[in-house]
Amino acid sequence: MVVLTITNCPPALRGTLSRWMFEIHTGVYVGKMSAKVRDLLWDKVCENIKSGQATMVYSSNNEQGFEFRTHNASWEIVDFEGISLLKRPILSSMTTKEEQLTHFSKSYNYMRSKTKNSHILDSYVLLDVETTGLDFNKNELLEIGLIKVEKDSVIDECDYLLKPLGGIPKKIELLTGITEKEVNANSIAIEQALKQTMEFIKGNVIIGYNVNFDCMFLKKACDKHKVKCTIRKIKDVENLAVQKLKDVQDYKLETVANKLGIQTTQSHRALDDCRLTLDVMKKLNKID
Repeated sequence: MVVLTITNCPPALRGTLSRWMFEIHTGVYVGKMSAKVRDLLWDKVCENIKSGQATMVYSSNNEQGFEFRTHNASWEIVDFEGISLLKRPILSSMTTKEEQLTHFSKSYNYMRSKTKNSHILDSYVLLDVETTGLDFNKNELLEIGLIKVEKDSVIDECDYLLKPLGGIPKKIELLTGITEKEVNANSIAIEQALKQTMEFIKGNVIIGYNVNFDCMFLKKACDKHKVKCTIRKIKDVENLAVQKLKDVQDYKLETVANKLGIQTTQSHRALDDCRLTLDVMKKLNKID
């Protein structure tokens, strides 16, 4: 489920939204769509809303059960130990920044009472998966990449290649560089990969980029192969990028990395994307 609220919506944008969502009240749209369509629709909103404001809320497999985005809004999204909160200014005419801060919401004042880098975890696991498509009900896992970090140092890495029953679509082979030959030579049984992945994850916060997508594929595979899923708490670096960066074309991992001056690779491989996500997160955490 996706809910989108719009103020000062241009007529052309209203027409675009009506193709994908149902307007249940003036400026309030509700719909159900894939993550890819949702992200493309959000990009279209940000490009065309001009001076208007937009807020999107959608279901997510995280501790809150949902995620949200804002555009041109005075309410700012802030991250507190993996939980997204809104910093809400009540009085905009305060003369000093410190006076303004006294009028933010109680949840933000609580967050602000913690140390500046309280959202930076001591230990966590970075996760990325490659799949044969975007639909976790139809497509299959192709690769699982994992990096374990403790006290800002990488202490372990894992990478599992899997052999999808339906083969590797040509477009996925071109995107990832993973071939049938490589999979035949280096893949392991999916049950074994899932068990080892869940053991690697156990007890750790999972961090990734659009990580809900990765977790949904893993959870679906665990259900199918009767493997206990140990994913409990996740943190999405994409949310941090939306919070910290305002002047980017889109919020794809490569776009954000390039904006931050981080070199990217040509192919999409799980472990490489884990490393890239780690680099992006570290740079974003340094931005005030």
